[in-house]
Amino acid sequence: MLSSQKNPSVQKRIVSSIISTITMGSWVEHPNVDVYDGHDLSKLDVDQARLKLTSNVDRILYLYSLSEDCYKCPYTSLSSIPANSYKYITVDTKHDIEFQIYGSNSHSNSLDENNSILCDLKTIGSASRMGEFGVYELNVNGSYPDSLSCSIQTLVEPVNIYLPILLIVLIIIGGLLACILSSKVLNYLRNNSTFVQKFIKPENKQSEVVDTNGTARRKRVKSLDTFRGISIVLMIFVNDGAGGYWFMEHATWNGLQIADLLFPWFMWIMGVCIPISMRGILKRAEPIKSVLLNIFRRSATMFLLGLMLNTAYGGANMNNLRIFGVLQRFGVSYCIIAAIAFLLAPSNGYQPTKKEDIEENGTCEMKVSKMQRILNKIPEVISLKLQWGIIGYLGPGGIQNGGIAKDCIGGATGFIDQSILGKSHIYQNPTSRLVYKSGPFDPEGLFGCLLSVFQVFLGVQAGVVLLFHSSHKARLIRWLSWAVITGAIGMNAIVMYVGHSLGFHHFPWHWSITGIMNTHFVLTIEALWGTGLWVIIASILYQKKTFITI
Repeated sequence: MLSSQKNPSVQKRIVSSIISTITMGSWVEHPNVDVYDGHDLSKLDVDQARLKLTSNVDRILYLYSLSEDCYKCPYTSLSSIPANSYKYITVDTKHDIEFQIYGSNSHSNSLDENNSILCDLKTIGSASRMGEFGVYELNVNGSYPDSLSCSIQTLVEPVNIYLPILLIVLIIIGGLLACILSSKVLNYLRNNSTFVQKFIKPENKQSEVVDTNGTARRKRVKSLDTFRGISIVLMIFVNDGAGGYWFMEHATWNGLQIADLLFPWFMWIMGVCIPISMRGILKRAEPIKSVLLNIFRRSATMFLLGLMLNTAYGGANMNNLRIFGVLQRFGVSYCIIAAIAFLLAPSNGYQPTKKEDIEENGTCEMKVSKMQRILNKIPEVISLKLQWGIIGYLGPGGIQNGGIAKDCIGGATGFIDQSILGKSHIYQNPTSRLVYKSGPFDPEGLFGCLLSVFQVFLGVQAGVVLLFHSSHKARLIRWLSWAVITGAIGMNAIVMYVGHSLGFHHFPWHWSITGIMNTHFVLTIEALWGTGLWVIIASILYQKKTFITI
């Protein structure tokens, strides 16, 4: 009875100590002032600040804002400014914000409102970049409408959101150094202390893995496994929130950020693996029907897994089921390229017999003229005249350019996906929705599979070079020329992807603590925790020699 009564209190103390440790670590991102003018700054969320709107003008004015993240967008209404008074509003600090002040709130989403602008706060000095947990004041003085003056000043300095990254990196480095040091100390004691040797079981020299059949193990491209592992770790970290840092997220529409690199990396890796696997298939002389059925089976499995993941949180309502996704595009791209790599394989089965045969038999090394044919199709696609009457538009639609292409999100890509799949069967919450006020768009939709197929082909090209050329110099020359023209974790890629997609909202991979989840430090710790657990799972699977493939 005593032990059963103690366990809850012990567990409570452990949880309390963990929370205290995390809270203490977040001091680097604690607001410089706890309470300012009656406002508790610790209640602000990540990347938020308070803006005080002060006016000495005897009529209500209206504040409009524009984020630098919204390309070619009009200013949109943010708040009213009271007459001869002040008010506080909360603003987002992820990106630079520009302000304009108008005398009325009837402005449309027009890009040309210069005649009615009372104040234009595009260049406001150091305060133009608002920071997390900062407090700022926008002052409007003078008489309406001709002699108004506007300014922004900092009342409370913001925190440095990048200090948590430095602290966490130092903690990780310290932990690694401690592990290395303890390992060296243990080895020293094992080799030099007879006392310790009595308690430490000697290594069994005969326990090494021996292939009793005498058959050679299939060689793996370790660098490829490592690259795949790095990509998976980054993918899990990003999908777990990446600490709330904007540069780790997907770009809203324009630009290229870290999260945007992961998908093409995986596409390329899959392409590299295709000729490597085909060489073994051709060497074993497997029947054509069997090989094609296996390719289709793997593709269908990836597609169905993707469909299952699409229903994990949104339900399985067939009226609005998202058809395409990440794994679906992998399945389609693999089916096309793997079939081509098999049916159009060189006569030597990706195994050149002599140096002069390399260029002759390397049929997968696409000629520039063939690449030109593919590139020539791009202008044909982007010049499609859509039902909205816009030629060559590839933007996010919504409020961009004053809303002239409001329903034309993605241009030809979005139009073709909606026409074939239906608007209710594509992704409903793209990254552009909040910023550009645009509608559904599928970044992994049907039409985009064409470019993904080409991405996988580039990976195939790299894999063919790897097989045909044994010297590092020959490989580098060809890889670099193509660049001009155009790992334990990595060995269980499908387990890591499907597992984290299902588990990143559930304990133990995900957790939250009321009251302290509003700093980058805590969010980064939480994301690293979930990522670390999957790394441990992958390592355990590797140690057990368990590799799950489809």
